[in-house]
This record gives sequence, structure tokens and C-alpha cells, in this order.
Amino acid sequence: MDRPAFVTLEGYRPEMEAGLIAAAQADGHTVILPSHVICRAGELQGYLSLGAATFIMPWFDTRKMKSRDTIQIINTAENVLRVSGRAWALAPFPKDSPLHPMMTSLGYQNVGTYDLGLKKLL
Repeated sequence: MDRPAFVTLEGYRPEMEAGLIAAAQADGHTVILPSHVICRAGELQGYLSLGAATFIMPWFDTRKMKSRDTIQIINTAENVLRVSGRAWALAPFPKDSPLHPMMTSLGYQNVGTYDLGLKKLL
């Protein structure tokens, strides 16, 4: 039985991303910071992003924190990540959040609408 191969993107070149994006879009998906591709018999069948972005899961009390305080805390958290060598941050912006309209001005790109799943591995 021919199984899909899980292949790291060492040696990955930006021009390769166009093919990955086209294949994902043809299947109704987006590509976000790929680290591995899935191939079967040399044919691209998917990708994974493993550890490429640090996930930030905040809660800010909307009754007690001002927008300025929230933005300052986000900036501090991002600086902690930068100092740690983290190049990307991924954060949820629920549509009912006061931060949602500011997402772009805070430097975040909307990468789609997803339900997040949390799974304990260890």
C-alpha cells in the first residue's frame, strides 16, 4: 500500500510555495507558514505548519482594561517572543472582540476562520 510521506521543507524555496498555494486553494484551503509537505508518489497532497508560529491565547477583561492597556500588553508579549527568536505570532481575534476591528492595524493578517482544537499530547 502506497502511504503518504511526511517531508520536511528543508531546502524549501519561495518559488515552491506558489504550487503549494495553488493546490491548497483548489481544495478550498489556505497555506500558513508551511514546515512540512505531504506527498504520495511525488504528488503534493497537503502540508503542515509545525511550530512555525507561536500561538498567543489572551483574555483581557473588557470591563477593567482600557484599549491602550491591552495594546501595551500585546506589544510586550510580542517583544518577549522576538527576544526569544520567535519570528511569527498567531492569535485569535473573535468577531465579537473589541480587538477584532484593530487586528490589521496591530499588524495581524487575517488568515481565515477556524474553530480551534486543543489536544493534550503528554
